[in-house]
Amino acid sequence: MPAFSHRLLAGYYLAGTLAFAVLDAWLGVGIRVPGLEGSAARWPYYAGLLILGGIALRIPGAAPWIGMGESLTNLVLVLLGILLPIWSLAGVLDAGEDPAGAVMGLSGVLGALLAGGVFLLGFYEGLYRATATARGARPPPKGMDGLT
Repeated sequence: MPAFSHRLLAGYYLAGTLAFAVLDAWLGVGIRVPGLEGSAARWPYYAGLLILGGIALRIPGAAPWIGMGESLTNLVLVLLGILLPIWSLAGVLDAGEDPAGAVMGLSGVLGALLAGGVFLLGFYEGLYRATATARGARPPPKGMDGLT
């Protein structure tokens, strides 16, 4: 990836993460932290993302691996957001509570499917970029990688 496009993408990543953290703090909108809405764990998560974004900016070769790690982490959080309510359903029923609040609605399922698809795409794009030189693949011509 050309240095200019890498810096632009890493800067966008850092600025976007910071903007999402501000939106989360002011409006309570946890767009960037799936599965951690309302949890205090989202603030260390944002801090970790900013640190990783700084590393990706300074070490371009680490960027695909960082992207893969973040995508995988987010995918696990989305899956846990689906599975934890299902796993706790027996306890909800035993307590005589209404199970409607314990299961995800249609909008939650659609959101999880969309987010999961994006995270999988991000993971495989990072994997492709990280292993391109090991496979002997040449990078795309300048202007053809969608980033320049």
